[in-house]
Amino acid sequence: RYKCRLAGAFTAHPDILIIDEPSFLDTASTQWLIRKTALAATSVNAMVLVISHKEALLEELCDRILYINSANHSLSSHNCGYSTFRSVHTADVSKAERACGEYERKVQASAKSLKSIQNQLNKREKNLKKLSTRNADLRFVKGKSKEAKQRADRSAAARFNKLKLQASEMEKVKRQAQREQVKALKISGVEAHGTLVQLEHVSFAYEEDKENKIFEDLSAKLEAKDRVLLCGPNGCGKSTLLRLMLGELEPTSGTANHNVQALYFPQTSLRDLTVVHGRQSPVAYLGNGLTETKARQHLGTFGLVGDMALCPILSLSAGQRVRLWLAKQLLTLPSPSLLVMDEISENLDVETRQSLADVLNGFAGAVILASHDEDFCSSFKPTQKWHLTPSGLQTKYTDPR
Repeated sequence: RYKCRLAGAFTAHPDILIIDEPSFLDTASTQWLIRKTALAATSVNAMVLVISHKEALLEELCDRILYINSANHSLSSHNCGYSTFRSVHTADVSKAERACGEYERKVQASAKSLKSIQNQLNKREKNLKKLSTRNADLRFVKGKSKEAKQRADRSAAARFNKLKLQASEMEKVKRQAQREQVKALKISGVEAHGTLVQLEHVSFAYEEDKENKIFEDLSAKLEAKDRVLLCGPNGCGKSTLLRLMLGELEPTSGTANHNVQALYFPQTSLRDLTVVHGRQSPVAYLGNGLTETKARQHLGTFGLVGDMALCPILSLSAGQRVRLWLAKQLLTLPSPSLLVMDEISENLDVETRQSLADVLNGFAGAVILASHDEDFCSSFKPTQKWHLTPSGLQTKYTDPR
């Protein structure tokens, strides 16, 4: 469906083509997108703006990078490819962080020095007042002349002014070093025992198209500690297979047995969340009899803090909506034994994607991940790989290390 929408955009031959978060594309479709985008930029001479968190795609497509830093609300332009931008940006941020650290050390040292000078000046002031009351003409105070005191005053003021100037310049460096802090995701699971799901000689066809079977004579088994990566081309039936395993669909023939508390993220979750609940706030969406205070506390554990808890869901980013969806589901099922994630990494920022991979790798129960996202799949450590094709399901055990 998404590829059809892209094809329609290319067919229109626009002067400006904006592709916002290309999603749900397998390897072949991604290569098609790269070829069509390059063709639009050269033969039609269109300006193409791609908005994406997918680093491999950006590297293939882009010759200029516009980077938005949401932490300091800045926009910077870089006339280079993505890998060059990433290297330069990482080096600049590291340099700025080191400069900030050095500046903080100077501030602490200068503060001590200024305090010491101020103490000395205060002491001299007291001594001067004491002796001046006895003899108004006395010119020297405990070995220090009035001129020496004035020089010390000027020295302290000069140091203070220099420090203020450095502080002003360092604010620019601090802005460059600022990065958005993303809260790590946490999902507590409970390990089940034995076989969780078993499909035996399953065939399936939808009611409206019984002649065309999605599967035929398919068998699969999921154990309590399995971590499965489910892959395959667009349209091969991965989402249908997951729904069969969870009991949302009944096989046309064969048997499907399942006995597990599963947290299931359908491929359509974020679209449904936006279409149905888009005008609600996250606090209202949670519902469940929670007070606003309790709801905000719960949202805060998923990194949705401050204004994010009360703004319309429509205004949240994809990563923030994933966090909201998890917050809602984990209210009703706080300790699942199985996570089933269908294309959950689409449109996620790099930090949330890595945090999610860490959750899946460390989860106490079983995991099934269906994904085309090569960057995300490389961070996931499966114990099995299931490859679904029109000819059947191939399973392979892997080393998760």
